[in-house]
Amino acid sequence: MDYANEIFDGVWLGSKHAEPSNPGCFDVVITALSPEEVIYFKVKSSAERWIWIPIKDDEEERILSNFLHVAHEIEAARKANKRVLVHCAAGVSRSATLMIAYTMWKLGLNRREAFEHVSKQRKCIDPNDGFMNQLLEFENVLQVLYEMDGQVTYKAAE
Repeated sequence: MDYANEIFDGVWLGSKHAEPSNPGCFDVVITALSPEEVIYFKVKSSAERWIWIPIKDDEEERILSNFLHVAHEIEAARKANKRVLVHCAAGVSRSATLMIAYTMWKLGLNRREAFEHVSKQRKCIDPNDGFMNQLLEFENVLQVLYEMDGQVTYKAAE
């Protein structure tokens, strides 16, 4: 598939070109772009569900608050056998950060392990330092949740 790499069955990570280059391939599209980029790139989606995460690729931006929302959206789509695309402008920083967070949540991995999992499928990922720090915060939150209930790991329920 052009401009995207499959990270999990039916879940793709890519650039702004992935959907236009593969029309009709995705049921759910999660777009992580600033408002200016959405206007400039004339972003529109033919997917049955389009989720826009308005965020700049800037180390000061807070992306952490989107992690669980995006994880639940991806998981709901997967359970419904829908094909999901998570993308930003280049598929390198913002969308990669969201995919790493989903991987941490889904598989119970730490930040490093989740980064390695995603980068095996999409070699060009490179979240900015601010996003990497927020992934570490997320790792700590997931660990606290695990410690609160030793019966349940912090990965997603099957």
